[in-house]
Amino acid sequence: MRLRVLSLPLLLALLATGTPSAAGAQARRAPLLVTRQWLAKRLGDTSLVLVHVVTDRAEYDAGHIPGSVPLPVGTYAVMSADSLRNEMPTVGALQAALTAVGVADGRHVVVIGVAVPAARLAFTMAALGLESQVSVLDGGIEAWREGGTLPVTRTAGTPRAPATLTLHPDASRVATIADVQAVMAGAPGTAPRTQVLDARAVEFYTGASAGSMPRAGHVPGAGNVPLTSLTGVNGAMRETRAVRPLLERAGARGGDRVITYCHTGMQASLLWLHARLAGYEARVFDGSWQAWSRTPALPVEGAPAQP
Repeated sequence: MRLRVLSLPLLLALLATGTPSAAGAQARRAPLLVTRQWLAKRLGDTSLVLVHVVTDRAEYDAGHIPGSVPLPVGTYAVMSADSLRNEMPTVGALQAALTAVGVADGRHVVVIGVAVPAARLAFTMAALGLESQVSVLDGGIEAWREGGTLPVTRTAGTPRAPATLTLHPDASRVATIADVQAVMAGAPGTAPRTQVLDARAVEFYTGASAGSMPRAGHVPGAGNVPLTSLTGVNGAMRETRAVRPLLERAGARGGDRVITYCHTGMQASLLWLHARLAGYEARVFDGSWQAWSRTPALPVEGAPAQP
């Protein structure tokens, strides 16, 4: 798959200048996951930008955290030029969308929303070199409403005044078909090894169902960590101590790197978030199964025998 979504020449040029990776030299200043209690104590903090991701504006208008502003999922997960769904748009388009909701240098962004699209925005920001200033609200607006004690409003929030947003796109955060093939061809014992993880439901992983994809099955050697195993009540994230054994059983040992994928890269973003919380260096195969399954030359495992 071509990394058209992040403009590969631009990414490589930026990397060549020695831009630090958020997973490496740059220490994370913001926790990747925050609770409603954490946020409740900081409402009104002018260093925070509260971004409520929505698939439909009605979700936001029905009630949201005071001061939060809506960001449509369609601004950061789009159809690519080669008809792949939920891909990242160009760096320029992402910068414009983030700036419009008040994201800027030095501002701590708290992403509010359903687990998958919230994680997708966090991953997108990480791919832009912004992981150190983004947090996801655990459980989103549903967790915030739980108990009925925290404020909810229908008054639209006002985006923070525009300010400079410096991006450091990091191509190493986004895996391609070639990266996955390299893992498949890797010599046993090579350190650090990389484990490919599939976030789809079991019936898709095993090949019992192809869904809407050209072929059924999974990437050879990939382990399965279904999306349903990653969240609990009201969409809250399962604790890392509960998820880490799932990652290990799927083949991701301590010290490994991981590449996550799903149907289109959305569910894989939530698995990426869990992997990061568990301490893994992680990437998302953005094209995911839609790109792999439509390429006949690429092998699959678990698919039913063909006549």
